[in-house]
Amino acid sequence: MKQYRITVNGVSYEVEVEEVVGGQSSRPAEQPAARKPAAQPSPKRSESKPVSERASAPQPHGGANSIKAPMPGTILKVMVEENQSVKRGEVLCILEAMKMENEIVAPNDGVVSRVYIKEQQNVQLDAPLLDLE
Repeated sequence: MKQYRITVNGVSYEVEVEEVVGGQSSRPAEQPAARKPAAQPSPKRSESKPVSERASAPQPHGGANSIKAPMPGTILKVMVEENQSVKRGEVLCILEAMKMENEIVAPNDGVVSRVYIKEQQNVQLDAPLLDLE
């Protein structure tokens, strides 16, 4: 039986590995040993952004009336233009996330004052999609 310590995402685990030859254990049958938790180092968090965010253009900051991405994904279709009037519930754009098409709808009546996105653009969670006045 060999013991190893494995660290995954900053959390350390102790594991025991037993060699099995020809379907037979190399050690005699015995009661499982009591497990002791591994020492938990404080996870080190990187302050830098993920590579995907560093490589993309900086995201604009939407105002108070900004419609933001509810999840990360890809913009499949933008259905509105700047200065266009929209009604509550009208589809503004379609966001694909995890192979699902999600309709982003207007929360109220208004006029689209700014569109921050374009088709096939990847967006992150809470990225501004457009401003609605």
